[in-house]
Amino acid sequence: MILEGLFNLISGVINLIPFSLPTLPTKFMNVLNFIFNGIISSLGIINMFIDLRFWISCAIAMTLVYNIKKIWNGIIWLLNLIPSVNISYW
Repeated sequence: MILEGLFNLISGVINLIPFSLPTLPTKFMNVLNFIFNGIISSLGIINMFIDLRFWISCAIAMTLVYNIKKIWNGIIWLLNLIPSVNISYW
């Protein structure tokens, strides 16, 4: 679903280009459709046994906790770019 959305986003951006790009071969499109249909159906089967939304939210929370120092340093770095904000933790 994420990959399909990413491909839709990329194709939407490509459609904004004023000149026309060559179309993809039908065999390639058939392979992509086969892969995406397989992924979507397998996620539906897995979702019957485990709650994917819960595990995805746990993975996102774990990633945030794991990278909290980098996130905090990025926020402080952005605030230090503003001259009137004088934050110094060193």
